Amino acid sequence: MVVDVLSDRDLNRATLARQMLLERSSLAPTAAIEHLVGLQAQNPLDPYLALWSRLDGFDLKRWAACWRSGDWCASSSCEGPSTS
Repeated sequence: MVVDVLSDRDLNRATLARQMLLERSSLAPTAAIEHLVGLQAQNPLDPYLALWSRLDGFDLKRWAACWRSGDWCASSSCEGPSTS
């Protein structure tokens, strides 16, 4: 069986495409979050910025409506102790 091996560049492009960072998508915000399996953010505005940078025709009112409706939720996670 022959296995194709991706070059470093091809692997990089595939990763960026999967993360919706090569070009803007026409997906709805909820579909984009489902595709990305969530969005990580240190700052409350970061999820907004992450979607704005990925979605063509991003609409703040639509984003805010989904947030207020409970379609999305915020969660926190515990990180291990710092190693520095």
